Amino acid sequence: MKIVVLNGSPKGPVSVTMQYVSYIAKRHPEHDLKVFHVAQKINGLVKDPGRFEAIIEEIRRRRTVGLPPVHPAGQLAVQTLHRAD
Repeated sequence: MKIVVLNGSPKGPVSVTMQYVSYIAKRHPEHDLKVFHVAQKINGLVKDPGRFEAIIEEIRRRRTVGLPPVHPAGQLAVQTLHRAD
């Protein structure tokens, strides 16, 4: 299964969410996981519509979208991305 994960934690790859995603990836290597650290990259995503559109296209190509519990900074990122769309 092709899965995209939108990580809303400002800690990015070292967040608790990513620890879970890493565990899932190791336990289920048959799944193709693509992770976007949207909270850490929010300013760049807003300023560069091409980067934002690349994430949207990846979401369209994947079968499943993982939206882990969102950190307050991640909520701001999601709201900002929503406004940018």
